Amino acid sequence: MANAFILLLGNTANAHREFIRLVAQKVSVNEVPNIQKCDIILAFCPIVSRVGTDIEAALTRIPDIGKPVILAVLHHTFDRDYVVPNTSRFVQRPNVTTVDCIFSEDEGLFACPRNDAAVDTVKDTFQPQQPAGRAQSDFTAAVDFVLQCVMLPLTLIFVCLDLLCDLLSDAPPRHRSALRDRFSNTYVLLLAVVSAWVVVVIILIIMLTMLFTTDSA
Repeated sequence: MANAFILLLGNTANAHREFIRLVAQKVSVNEVPNIQKCDIILAFCPIVSRVGTDIEAALTRIPDIGKPVILAVLHHTFDRDYVVPNTSRFVQRPNVTTVDCIFSEDEGLFACPRNDAAVDTVKDTFQPQQPAGRAQSDFTAAVDFVLQCVMLPLTLIFVCLDLLCDLLSDAPPRHRSALRDRFSNTYVLLLAVVSAWVVVVIILIIMLTMLFTTDSA
């Protein structure tokens, strides 16, 4: 979960709230009131005059404290298919990711591919891809944990089976048949438990594999 400080650099007509809501549907976002406690600064800059001038003015109002910045440039229009300029060329400051959105005061943030792409970019910035080495390490640790959890019950079951075999072997010949009949159901039950436990282990490992494969995709 990313801690985000929200910075409004003009009148967004509440389009920023809709944008944050869409991002929060894809990744956990925790808004913090103190910029020093944030992981990312999410700044909204509505264009009111010239794009380059407004962005330059907006950057001067964003504190440069070494935090990554997402600058969401809001372009007011009544055309959902409006083609926005590439505003990233106006940003020379490092650690600043620029996304462009279109909105209107009446309809707010438009539901359109342009805004969807902006939301996805912010989502990816809030939740960067996990390094492959770390993902592999986490997967190995998870599998080891599962195996450790199941080995103790399996060991106890095999000990019980071994004790039953020893008991039958040490019993007098005249009692072996009766003991064998008495313990046959227990023996079958323990074998069934072992088989079921093995199936559970296989299913857990498959689920872990699918989970880590999905996370690393």
